[in-house]
Amino acid sequence: MKIEPPEQYNATLYFKDGTPLENFCPKVAFRNGEIRVFDVMPYLNGPIFEPLHDPKYFSLVAVDDISGSIFGLNGADFCPDFVYSLPDVSIKEAATVKIATELA
Repeated sequence: MKIEPPEQYNATLYFKDGTPLENFCPKVAFRNGEIRVFDVMPYLNGPIFEPLHDPKYFSLVAVDDISGSIFGLNGADFCPDFVYSLPDVSIKEAATVKIATELA
């Protein structure tokens, strides 16, 4: 028996690759070919995301090939559908985010 995924399921939005940038704005490649940079700092709330506030720990973020999500070593992850819904920030905007974060 073949199990069909839910209608809203879209495997093409899974992450194919990801690079954590120094400014908490990872650059991700989706399986549909799109490459985006997004600012995760506003979403690093709660105890599970607390370790990701450390830039050294954040630099270890990777893509889980099985689930297609971005994850931290402690199990915190970002769903590809959620990330895809976020505004794409350019590298220049990502640098501005870094400066604003350092000033806060």
